[in-house]
Amino acid sequence: MSTTPPRDFKESLLTTIQINRRHITPTDWQWICLGIDSQYHGGSAWKRVPQEDMEYLQQLVRDGCSFAYASILQSCARNNIAWIHFSDEHPFIRGLVVYNDAWSKPNPFSDTGETSGK
Repeated sequence: MSTTPPRDFKESLLTTIQINRRHITPTDWQWICLGIDSQYHGGSAWKRVPQEDMEYLQQLVRDGCSFAYASILQSCARNNIAWIHFSDEHPFIRGLVVYNDAWSKPNPFSDTGETSGK
């Protein structure tokens, strides 16, 4: 039995967003799949949105992540979104860049030469 005091229902709710994986680059995807604050499940992953931190976001871009990915994280933080679910199954979001070409190239992280996409 839990010894922590009960929370209000509103405090127990999490705000999430569903984003198609092609709104980020394959490099961004690798960062998500290897992150300790992510849950990777085959072609989809849950990513916990970090608190807004400009230095962290700038470091992501310097480390090779796309500006689009950093912007998604920043927008989610500003809108109190706690988790992002990335999957090819989600529809595209109007106004966000789509990296179809990047996902059709050979996957540099694959031993079999498969493409980055499905």
